[in-house]
Amino acid sequence: MPKTAKLRKAKASNSIHSRAAKRVSSPSLEVDKSLLNLPVPEDPKTAPLTAKQKLDKAISEISMRTPGQGLSGEYAGVSKKKRGTRLTSKQRRRKEQGAMMAERVAGRLEKKVEESMGRNKIVERRKGNWEELNSKIEVPVDAAADMVVEMKM
Repeated sequence: MPKTAKLRKAKASNSIHSRAAKRVSSPSLEVDKSLLNLPVPEDPKTAPLTAKQKLDKAISEISMRTPGQGLSGEYAGVSKKKRGTRLTSKQRRRKEQGAMMAERVAGRLEKKVEESMGRNKIVERRKGNWEELNSKIEVPVDAAADMVVEMKM
């Protein structure tokens, strides 16, 4: 049978850095009594701003501007400067080859569209005037039917 560990007895927390010791003391109970005699601060809107508050206020005002109020389009907000980099000779050659290939593909597409339109015209011609064609065929069919009836007799 395996041995089991013995249960530890609860130790009294002697350290002031332990979590239990920190939970015991409450900062609200240890408030300095001299703070109660201080005057009530002024209204925050009229009170003088600290340097950090002034900076935060300026940043928020700038960020809230609309294009009609000074900043417009590409200049609104903070953006990274874009540098125009020159293409290397290989990159330029690849770009030119891509443009040439695009032209060839566009030419093939135009040719395919033209051929398709031609086939469509043939189908439309074939599709039309069925009533006219049927009226031409009915006369010979009637005559053929009469001939079949005569042959059976």
